[in-house]
Amino acid sequence: MSFNLGVAIGQSGTIADLDRKVASLRRALAERDAEIQRLTDLLEENSNQLALHRAHAAALEVVIQEYQRQHSDSPLLRASGQHYRDAGARGEAKTVGRLFYERAFDTKAAELGIENPASRRTD
Repeated sequence: MSFNLGVAIGQSGTIADLDRKVASLRRALAERDAEIQRLTDLLEENSNQLALHRAHAAALEVVIQEYQRQHSDSPLLRASGQHYRDAGARGEAKTVGRLFYERAFDTKAAELGIENPASRRTD
């Protein structure tokens, strides 16, 4: 019984055929590696953007807290008559400002293609 390398790897033919197959596999691996690098770069960019959005949200939270401290009589801080339903804040009154926030959040999230934005925020 003779051994045929081409048959053993699913090819019949010459060394040139094997060289073409190896070259094809190397190109496929290079393309895969390039795609992995592209996705890695995209993940890093998105992670950086998320970090910046988190920093922005934290800064806005401080501004809101300071506004509340300095303007406790503002109409925006008055109870709206609506209450939170989520477990963490259940029963707590929503402020008028909170209703503005919810409306703006839901509108923008819907514009960005998020289905049922209200389910993505505290309610």
